[in-house]
Amino acid sequence: MRHIHKFGGSSLADADCYLKVAALVRRHCQKGDVVVVSASGDTTDHLLALTLDSLPALKAQQQALFKGIEGVDKVAQLSAALSADINAIEQALTDGITNSDWLVSFGEIWSARLLAALLDARFLDARDFLVIADGQVQPQSRERLQAIASDELTIVTGFIGADAQGETRTLGRNGSDYSATLVASFLEAASVTIWTDVSGIYTADPRKLEGAYTQNHLAGKVATELARLGSPVLHPRTLGPLDLTRQQLIIRCTFAPDEGGTRISTERANKNLASLTWRGDVYRCHAAEASSDIRAQAYAEEEGGAILYLPFAFGEQAEKLTLLALVGQGLDWQSPAGQALANVAQQGGLVHQAKGPEGLSLIAFVRELPAKSLLARLHDQLFAVGVVVLGVGNIGGCWLDGFAPRLKDRLRLYGLANSKKQLFSLNGIKPANWRNEFAKGGEPRFEGDLLEAFKKAPFAHLLLLDLTASKAVADQYPKFLNAGVHLVSANKQAGSAPLGEYDRLHVTLRQSGRRWFYNTTVGAGLPVQAAIRDLLGCGDDLEGVGGVFSGTLCWLFQNFDGTKPFSQLVKEAHAKGFTEPDPRDDLNGLDAARKLLILAREAGWRLELDNIHIDNLVPEHLRNISRDEFFARLDELDQPLLAALNQAKAKGKLLRYVGNLRQEEDGFRATVGLETLDATHPFANLTAGDNIFAIQSRYYRENPLIIRGPGAGPHVTAAGVQSDVIQLLSWLA
Repeated sequence: MRHIHKFGGSSLADADCYLKVAALVRRHCQKGDVVVVSASGDTTDHLLALTLDSLPALKAQQQALFKGIEGVDKVAQLSAALSADINAIEQALTDGITNSDWLVSFGEIWSARLLAALLDARFLDARDFLVIADGQVQPQSRERLQAIASDELTIVTGFIGADAQGETRTLGRNGSDYSATLVASFLEAASVTIWTDVSGIYTADPRKLEGAYTQNHLAGKVATELARLGSPVLHPRTLGPLDLTRQQLIIRCTFAPDEGGTRISTERANKNLASLTWRGDVYRCHAAEASSDIRAQAYAEEEGGAILYLPFAFGEQAEKLTLLALVGQGLDWQSPAGQALANVAQQGGLVHQAKGPEGLSLIAFVRELPAKSLLARLHDQLFAVGVVVLGVGNIGGCWLDGFAPRLKDRLRLYGLANSKKQLFSLNGIKPANWRNEFAKGGEPRFEGDLLEAFKKAPFAHLLLLDLTASKAVADQYPKFLNAGVHLVSANKQAGSAPLGEYDRLHVTLRQSGRRWFYNTTVGAGLPVQAAIRDLLGCGDDLEGVGGVFSGTLCWLFQNFDGTKPFSQLVKEAHAKGFTEPDPRDDLNGLDAARKLLILAREAGWRLELDNIHIDNLVPEHLRNISRDEFFARLDELDQPLLAALNQAKAKGKLLRYVGNLRQEEDGFRATVGLETLDATHPFANLTAGDNIFAIQSRYYRENPLIIRGPGAGPHVTAAGVQSDVIQLLSWLA
């Protein structure tokens, strides 16, 4: 299938831009594709204001674009063609030019000619096929293009065509975008990609409102309505030629091509809200006698059509206003989004409010644009995800330092808390300065404060990152979900809770419509649960999981060779952030057992923690003392573990802490504990700190599916948290 690409003037502003565009074309285009181009930079403006005196400067500007061309012959050909054009323009200016369309057409001709030379591609002047009469594209244009289309990569002039007499005519504002979609329609191309200076269609104009972010997908009707209301990226005519049931329009950024973009098709988007937009130079006009052509351009009307809201002044009593609108699907003024828009519009002197066709927009006409701070707060209410981080220690601190800034356009960090204090700020907490803000502004934390903070938060979505190991926090998950909060957890407590609590949590999840992501509860950033879910989703049956589930215990026993006391290794692991705050939560085997239990439940096996046999490495007399006292008496672990190590060495084996879960004829066998392994065993030779998971299933019975990698440490866990956050954002998009 053919694909059409269009590059605008900002994408072709100078010689370096042409080289960048040429590289993008080589990367994204194939034989038979068509590239439509606008004039370079501000060339059209120069042509419109051209005089004999300014002509030499225009020629020099165009010649400067040739510097990226390789080959003397090509440069000579381009120079000769440019000189011929300049001579023709000079003669026309001398004679008193009568066709300004002919004059401005040179911008697109020069641009297409240059790009074709850079790419050794075919140059096609749109006047050879595009017929325009009275501003309208004529039907014969389709057959004319189909007759001259080829399998070569073709560079086509945008914006221009010709009338039946061969005189140059133009398509007007945003004409090159329109040219591209016309070509796509004529050639029945699969897609049109418009390359511009922004990464798609945003939730608001990013140049005017910090925090606006790109929409990955828009339904065709929504995009058309957004264009009707004055989107700076789309013109209403652009979508007209496309059959969006089988063609799609994509908006991408020339200068950030890997950032994705916005895809426009007939598919219904997952969410109702698309964009907050505004524009000035809108007029309230008394227009009872307005023609049908004038009425067709109205944004809204009142008093039975006696008053129109138009993008231009009409009549003697036109009042200049500003349009403020919310675009999406199924919108209503009585909805929370509609009421929020109305409240802000009142601050700008609301004159009239209207509802677009099919509920695609809510439009407020105001005397002046409300303050930027009000618009920013409204945007947050409509689109932003308000985030509270609970647990700002190793993992939380790493996420805040390294990962939160990467999602700043979509997330509003407004809460930080640990077990003792908290900080909430509806104006936002800057990730780059979170430590200072938390230290200076943190207040004592009391039970229930977190829930109250969520109830007061003015954001479209709410997210709690639970980066603690707290059972008390996990017990509140149902309350958080019922308050409309999504959850991302590194906390294993909820996933390993008694089955009654676990089942009630999942019932609340279904009823609340919220999401809970918990992939870091097993294997830090390793995709273990995701692999199991994929296997089950493909019709496989899980038969067992074995491996080293604790990165902490892996690190300890990979390093435990008798040259250092075991207690010293525990202290080192704690200092590196490899252990839980209380290392006994690793050493007692509960951490590994909880992971085993979470995986069992992921597979649909209804196990309790009591069903797992756990080898506790902490002597009974050290289990119930304070953490500080435990650290003081840590060396009491050394003798029994050294004895176990020496016994393994005597057999020529290695000592490792291993988990196993197997489905057997009489039920399940689940254990975590010390085992002696041959030196060649896959579980014995790991990088210190690694996890390894050997997943056996009906499909992977003889040769298990192996997942291996770092299973402990703040950075890999924080990366896993970020992956879960990104999944949530994708689900919300």
